Amino acid sequence: MVGDEKRITRVILHLLTNAIKFSPDNSEITLKIDILEETEDSIILQIEIADNGIGISVEEQNGLFELFEQADGSSSRKYGGMGIGLPISRSIVELMGGEIWVESELEKGARFIFTCPLKKDE
Repeated sequence: MVGDEKRITRVILHLLTNAIKFSPDNSEITLKIDILEETEDSIILQIEIADNGIGISVEEQNGLFELFEQADGSSSRKYGGMGIGLPISRSIVELMGGEIWVESELEKGARFIFTCPLKKDE
C-alpha cells in the first residue's frame, strides 16, 4: 500500500498519547485497524483508538477538533496540553482524504476513529 507513513503514524501516536493521558492507571487502551473498503487499486483503512478513561460529553465533542478547543478548560491544567493535537490530526486525516470523529460518553471512555484511503502498490 502507498500512503504517508509519517502522517498516519503521527495521528495514531497523538490519539494513543491522549488515550493514555486521559485514562486512569490500569486502564485498557486498544488500537484496532480494519479494512473498511477495498477495490482493485485502493483500500480504505479504519483506525480506532479506544480507552476507558474520563470520556467526553456530547456537548463537549462539538468543538473538539477546533484549534485551541478542549473538552474541559480544566483539562489543560490537570492533564497538560494546549488543545492543538486533535485539530492537527483532523487536518492531516482530511489532507489524506479521510475522516476523523469521536464516539464517547462521560465517564465511559472514548473511541477516536479515522479513515485512511491508500493506493495499492503494484
